[in-house]
Amino acid sequence: MSDCAERLNEPNDDMAEKRELLRKPFSHDEIEKLPRYTGQKVDGRIPADAYGYCKECGKRHALPAVHLDYVGHAGITDRLNDADPEWNWEPLAYDACGLPMYDSNGGLWIRLTVLGVTRFGYGDAQGKVGANAVKETIGDAIRNAAMRFGVATYLWSKSEKADNLREHAEPEEGRESRSKPRNRRDGASARQQVEAPAAAKQKASAGRKEAFAHIARLKMRAIEGGVKEDGVNSWFEAKFGKVGMNRLNDAQLEEVAEYLEGIVRDAQRLGQAGGGQAAERGAGETEADGGAK
Repeated sequence: MSDCAERLNEPNDDMAEKRELLRKPFSHDEIEKLPRYTGQKVDGRIPADAYGYCKECGKRHALPAVHLDYVGHAGITDRLNDADPEWNWEPLAYDACGLPMYDSNGGLWIRLTVLGVTRFGYGDAQGKVGANAVKETIGDAIRNAAMRFGVATYLWSKSEKADNLREHAEPEEGRESRSKPRNRRDGASARQQVEAPAAAKQKASAGRKEAFAHIARLKMRAIEGGVKEDGVNSWFEAKFGKVGMNRLNDAQLEEVAEYLEGIVRDAQRLGQAGGGQAAERGAGETEADGGAK
């Protein structure tokens, strides 16, 4: 028998181990919280004034919301790299410019190939726009396709087997809390505290002030990193017109902050790589305007 035939007839224990690694539960510190808006929508969209800072997770998102367990794009990528360093993804279709083609809903279908097997996945940006939406969509599609290989599937499943896996991945104190009966309505009420109108208005005002301060700090860091202020101002005017920052809604403020965070990261990377290179780049050439990494 030839060497090739002998290898084909050998039990592939290594492949089985890699498949098992894909399905392995994530540790507690690898699991993040994904906020999902539970309030009323207007014409199918989340109201702009629903965005605020959440006491439960410390982030700014639409309120009220529940927080679901999930593994982020970095965690999924690490797991795929561990199981198959040669994994790859590609869009299901390309447009006339050779870029991934989105469907009429703004979503993206992809093919994910892991350990020689290809499966489909779908992702979208949950209403986000701009360059960050592109990265969000690709990350969501990879995460969705990876579930077809068993990656973090148990976090979304409601089966008894999934409950056992969740308990296996949690520390003892987490298992004890899950074993106690809980009124689902009471749990939802704890996360979705209904505040008096005056208190809610005061909280929203404080949240906007913090958002303005955060944006100002990011802009200063970008300029200190060598980004031209005129470039930032040009982007703002092209995006929102000649309006003051205080005229923007919470969702628009979040978009400004995400854009500035992107150019700050880009300026820092260029500064480390090439010293003064960052000063020569305009704000329009930043990571925030790039594709997914």
